[in-house]
Amino acid sequence: MVRHGETTTNLNKIATGQIDASLTDKGRVQAEECKEIIYIKAIKPDVILCSGLERTKETAEIINQDLNCPLYQHPELNEQNYGEWEGQPWDVVLPEIEKYGENPPHGEKQQEFIERINKAFEQLLGQYSGTILFVTHAGVFKSLFSEYGHPGNKVENGVLYELKFPRNTNKLLKVIIHK
Repeated sequence: MVRHGETTTNLNKIATGQIDASLTDKGRVQAEECKEIIYIKAIKPDVILCSGLERTKETAEIINQDLNCPLYQHPELNEQNYGEWEGQPWDVVLPEIEKYGENPPHGEKQQEFIERINKAFEQLLGQYSGTILFVTHAGVFKSLFSEYGHPGNKVENGVLYELKFPRNTNKLLKVIIHK
């Protein structure tokens, strides 16, 4: 899994949610570096799946330049809909989260988001075979970490994360970060 490269809203500390935001020059460099790590580690995905948002598609396309894998967008992998919080500075949103929890007004409730992500992963893992590279969002990582009992919370832009699951369990055994 890869979180998309840095965006203009990441740079400006804006709650993005499902707003389409472009990668910054740094975000494009992060995607290039991730592409190089995939090449050096000889990881060959059979397919690349990204959300329906432009920042993941742009990151995935940069990574895929030399891989030439089939690349598909799946809107069910989109970041949480932050409702009224989208486009607001994080320093305005964070006190609201502390006060009311992660259920944005007129947005997607946290539990609904987690359920959507888990259902999407279950469906996509059944639909595609081989090695799948997911290019997604920080919230998607956090949902998976929460669901599978991993304490990780900080997910960096443009970094390759390898998730290891033991067989026949719903626990996340290990997260390997490739930088």
